[in-house]
Amino acid sequence: MHLTQLLETLSLANLIVPFNRIINQLTINNKQMQKIKFLVLTLLVVAVGFTGCKKDDGDDDAKANLVGKWALTKETWSSTVGSQAPQTGSDTDFDNDDYVYEFKSDNTYRVTEDGDLEDSGTYSIQNDGKKLVLNDSNEDQDENFTIKTLTSSQLVFTYEEIETEGGVTFKYSGEMTFKKL
Repeated sequence: MHLTQLLETLSLANLIVPFNRIINQLTINNKQMQKIKFLVLTLLVVAVGFTGCKKDDGDDDAKANLVGKWALTKETWSSTVGSQAPQTGSDTDFDNDDYVYEFKSDNTYRVTEDGDLEDSGTYSIQNDGKKLVLNDSNEDQDENFTIKTLTSSQLVFTYEEIETEGGVTFKYSGEMTFKKL
């Protein structure tokens, strides 16, 4: 239960005690009193049910925006080898079909370069629509991206990968910007 739900529940519970005191002071016969108490408690339970059980739609909303074809329009990157100074770069010279990511509603994706299949697998959206995970069908490890912007027309995500090989650490990071086709 989320903190807001708990607070709502507690505040509704605090209303029941004063209400019972007021009802007990009224001169109503027992049968009428039982009906009133039952009606009020039923209404409170229904109110708690409607306010306390809100579904987290962040991932579903993000998926709805993500489904479709996306063309890469810009990429910035940085790579560092060991303790050397980072190498950085940026590229905005992309045509609509240079790099296309296609996300389908069945949680599968495809990446094409100049129309040729480069990558495919499954995807998931996590952390209230802020994380995109690609599970390449040919790789053992998932690729994790942080979604910075996701609208019906623009997708921006960042990535970071750190590997150590032969005692040397390689760090790759960047940001990719897409427009919806």
